[in-house]
Amino acid sequence: MLAVGPVLTRPPFPDESRTLYDLRQGADLVWPQSLFRLALDTEVIPLLTELQSFPTPEPGFSPIAHDRLRGFVQQVWQAYPEAFEGC
Repeated sequence: MLAVGPVLTRPPFPDESRTLYDLRQGADLVWPQSLFRLALDTEVIPLLTELQSFPTPEPGFSPIAHDRLRGFVQQVWQAYPEAFEGC
C-alpha cells in the first residue's frame, strides 16, 4: 500500500486527508535500510484495516497505483541519492 497525504506525526490520521493505493498485485520493492523508520501500531493498523476493506485486487497491476509508486520512488531517489549508492 502507498498512502499519500500530509505528513502527520501523531495518530489519529483523518481518513479524508490521505489517498491509499493498493499495491498488492505489484512487484516487490527493494529499499535501503537507512530510509526506513519504526512505525507505531497505531499508525499501521488503521491502514491495514482500510486496505482489507478494498475489493479483492484483479490480476495485474493498476496503472494509476503504478504511476504513483514510480513517482514516489523517483522523489525519494532524487532527495536521498547517497542512500542508493552501491545498490
